[in-house]
Amino acid sequence: MALSSQRMMERAFLKGRLPPDLAAREAAAWVPPMRRSIRALYRSANGLRFNGD
Repeated sequence: MALSSQRMMERAFLKGRLPPDLAAREAAAWVPPMRRSIRALYRSANGLRFNGD
């Protein structure tokens, strides 16, 4: 996901059954600062795993 283009994200949103107008809008927000933020959140949450997860 971190390396996905806006077009790839739009296709993923459409595949997830988002309406086309919303998928395009969400994909347009898929810019490098957004990707970095999501990656940082994922990495911080990764340390919160518990036994059995």
